[in-house]
Amino acid sequence: MKAYISPSVPDDEQNILSALSKRISRNGITPTSGYHKFGQNNSELAFYEISKANLFIGVIMGNSSEMERVYNEWQFALKSETPALLLIEDTVDTHGFPLIKKDPDVIRFNRSSKMNLNKTIQMVRAKSDAASNRVENAPFVREAAWFIGGPVAITLLNIL
Repeated sequence: MKAYISPSVPDDEQNILSALSKRISRNGITPTSGYHKFGQNNSELAFYEISKANLFIGVIMGNSSEMERVYNEWQFALKSETPALLLIEDTVDTHGFPLIKKDPDVIRFNRSSKMNLNKTIQMVRAKSDAASNRVENAPFVREAAWFIGGPVAITLLNIL
C-alpha cells in the first residue's frame, strides 16, 4: 500500500516526517512524498503520484511555508478520489482556504497541550473505528480515508 505524504513542516522539524515514514513502513505502508523544490507550487509528477496512491496525508504545521502547495495537492487528491486526510496545527491561519473549515476529513490538532493532543487522537481513533465497522453512512472514499489513514494520523500525532 502506498501513502503520499504532502508536508508543510518547518525545517527544524523534518525529523517528524522521517519518524513517521519509518513507523508506517513497519506496517506495510510505503510512504511517498512530493517531488518539488522549495517555493515551487505543484508538480505534475506529484499529481501523478497522488493519483496512484492508496492514501493521501497532508500535514501543515505552524511556522511552515508551503501551505498552498499542500492545500492544492489535497484538493487534487479529493478530485481524483484518493482517500485523503489533512492534518493542520491549530496555530495555522486558514482564512484564505475556506474548504478546510467545511471538510469533515480535516484534523485540527494542538500539540501545545498533551491533553488536547490526546483528545484529537481519541477523535481520530473513533472515526477510524467507525469506518472499519462501516458505522457512518459516508461515501466509500471517505471511509477508506479514515480506515487506512486514521492509523497513520494517530502515528503522526503520537510522534508530536
